[in-house]
Amino acid sequence: MPLSLSIEEVLIYLPPEPPLWPLGPSTDFSELESRRSKTTYRRGADSIEVTTRFHSAFSAYPRSGVMILPTEFQPAGHIDNTKVPPDQVVSMQVKELQSLAKECQVIRWLHGHQCSPAVAAEMKRLFPLTILCFGDDCPGSSEKKTFPVWKYFDALLHRMYIWDYESGLSVPQAYTKYGQGSGTGRFYHHVGGPTDHLTTWLTEHPEHGLEKKCPSRPFGFLGAHGQLCPHRFNFIKDLCSKRALLPQPASLYGHGMPEGYLPILGTEAIGQTAARLYSDVATSMNIPMSSIFNGRFHDLPLSGVQQILHDKHGELSMVGLYPDEHYLQFDGTVNSLIETAHKAHESWPSNQPPTERTLARLLRCRDRILVIQKQRGLSIAYSDVLFDHIERLK
Repeated sequence: MPLSLSIEEVLIYLPPEPPLWPLGPSTDFSELESRRSKTTYRRGADSIEVTTRFHSAFSAYPRSGVMILPTEFQPAGHIDNTKVPPDQVVSMQVKELQSLAKECQVIRWLHGHQCSPAVAAEMKRLFPLTILCFGDDCPGSSEKKTFPVWKYFDALLHRMYIWDYESGLSVPQAYTKYGQGSGTGRFYHHVGGPTDHLTTWLTEHPEHGLEKKCPSRPFGFLGAHGQLCPHRFNFIKDLCSKRALLPQPASLYGHGMPEGYLPILGTEAIGQTAARLYSDVATSMNIPMSSIFNGRFHDLPLSGVQQILHDKHGELSMVGLYPDEHYLQFDGTVNSLIETAHKAHESWPSNQPPTERTLARLLRCRDRILVIQKQRGLSIAYSDVLFDHIERLK
């Protein structure tokens, strides 16, 4: 007989809006905590209806009277679970978890914000199913964010597939080798999705659709220099020194990049700002810090930008993306990137629509990305987590 189950989960995260403390002045979390959303997940004839409630990872600070964020957690988005918040904050965090556990069977903690080992251990005791959901993962980052607490989670929902770009070590291999303690949680990979609000901008500006797109910039890049990862940092440094050799005008935006941060117009979200840039760019590159499954993996094809990629560890072929058919290939060096960028410019001159061959490649890549999102997106992976642990939820 088909199973139909209704459960509640709590999502612990750093809410970007409304501007709650520590991102803004408001310490009233009541509106956030009163929100509910419902999603039904299915496997065959079985279904699980999940009611999600939302909780700020930082609410325990003002509730315990601590109104100054400790230096080790600044700026507000910085994660360091090798450090422990003040005792009164930890005590309040535990009280909040105890209250939430009275109604929620599942806790999903995004990126490990404010998830110190002491709090994670209490969480593990309180909730039947504990899930750590994280995105960017690489050497120099995981050691502070997720390695200290991974053993307290039943499932690890991760977007990066490769953890170390240099060696090709995967995320599961890295946690088993370097993570603190002996974790028994199962790993679930998903490919993520585009930057928030990017598709909203594209929908609102159909004049920049693929068939109509006539970009003036042959080459553009948006992203940080990647100081945590030597291979990316050195690549970007070399590229910046040779930027005059790229097809011009070429724009390099982001932290540590020549143009600096991309200017935001009014109340634009970062995804809208990125889409606006890409609307006038023909070709870009995707140089990962670890895994190729980053935001650009989605943003560039959806925005009609040719990608220059080096599939060092076979991640693209793993999801059905191949050179020439879906993207432009280079050998991983700056000189090869520049050479490939010029070939791309020859096939898509400035201020003109893409050639028939280029348009066909762009459409194939975009359509394949949309299929990948449906087949390997977050909701699919999360559904697998729930059904694989269904005995805990009954």
